[in-house]
Amino acid sequence: MGWREERFIYSAIERLHGLKINRIRLLLAGAMDTMLGEPVMTGENFSMMLRPWIAAAPESFDRPGIDYTRFNVPYWQKFERMLRFARDRDMIISVIQDISMHKAQPAAGSEDERRYLRYAAARLGAFSNITWDLGDDLDTFRDEKWAHETGTLLETWDPYHHLASSHPVHREHQDRASAWFGFTSIQDWSRKQHALMLEEADPDENRPYDSADQ
Repeated sequence: MGWREERFIYSAIERLHGLKINRIRLLLAGAMDTMLGEPVMTGENFSMMLRPWIAAAPESFDRPGIDYTRFNVPYWQKFERMLRFARDRDMIISVIQDISMHKAQPAAGSEDERRYLRYAAARLGAFSNITWDLGDDLDTFRDEKWAHETGTLLETWDPYHHLASSHPVHREHQDRASAWFGFTSIQDWSRKQHALMLEEADPDENRPYDSADQ
């Protein structure tokens, strides 16, 4: 969503669609000052700062001057156009609410944060091709109590009750037994993916449907 020319966004979706990929995880809000060693270049046409709110200095990583009471409507409209384009290609978009790599976030459990999540549910909930993700590497910036309370609220705010998850660093930090929790999203960078999937799919563990993000 950092591309300003939307043709690049659509081209990326088309490329993945052509490879028979039908699900993309992407950020709704967040900022990064590095891309984990990847040679990503920011400039006039691309930004790593995703600002769903009005900000005094939106391209500033640590001092954007965000007004959490005012939404950046053109950005939300751009996000909706992306969702329509993806829906026409049967592509599921996992909407990640935020990421751990920055601190320019509304306070945990605050009215600003909950206003943002209610607004996201109201604007994006009508799209059939979304799932919710409370945050990337969630356990590095929110605790399990927050995840349970927020996931439960999001379930009530979303009239269509889309599947929802969280994406922690440690897979044991998931609220899997709760009613709001729709599926597991985990990552594992080892070469033991087959054994991992068998373990996660063990019916004796009484877990909800699992998926591994490699």
